[in-house]
Amino acid sequence: MANHFFDVGANVGQTFDDFLLNHPQFDGWDIWCFEPSPRHVPALIEKARALTSRYRIHICPFGLRGRSGPQTFFQKDDERGDSFESYLASDHETVNLDTGYLLHSAAYEAGQFILQHTAPDDKIWLKLDCEGSEFDLLSTLIGNTEALARVDQILVEWHTIQSIAPIRNIRELHLMYLSIGKRLERWAF
Repeated sequence: MANHFFDVGANVGQTFDDFLLNHPQFDGWDIWCFEPSPRHVPALIEKARALTSRYRIHICPFGLRGRSGPQTFFQKDDERGDSFESYLASDHETVNLDTGYLLHSAAYEAGQFILQHTAPDDKIWLKLDCEGSEFDLLSTLIGNTEALARVDQILVEWHTIQSIAPIRNIRELHLMYLSIGKRLERWAF
């Protein structure tokens, strides 16, 4: 049995400073850092390099979502807001940067990734601060009972996006997960 912490939306690695380093129960865990924004990966690698004696860190320079494949990616005026979503807001609305080019980033379907990289008796903490992708990821993952059975804890920061289908609203997702005995806890960082 192995323990995993999936940091979906790892950005430059602030989850280490904000959370993991303050909770020694995660020492020795496999920490999976998913970050699709190319401008954040170098700093994330540097952060990981400094912490390899405490964790087994996996840098994944792609997004974890509800579907796999290359997808359009938007760099925002708020560097913590880069997203697969063209419109995004949390405590404030972000603006897409006019870079002069279209950026595409890879995404991997969350349930498939869990099944391919963890074992049935493994324990996973899933932290989602993925700038709008949380809806797509959670809506798809709930249909994959084998992958979801490996997830012990789900921490979520919710964002506002334009393309939320009726079933993908926050209240309905909470109720769907509660109906199978899983809670969606608020990620507060």
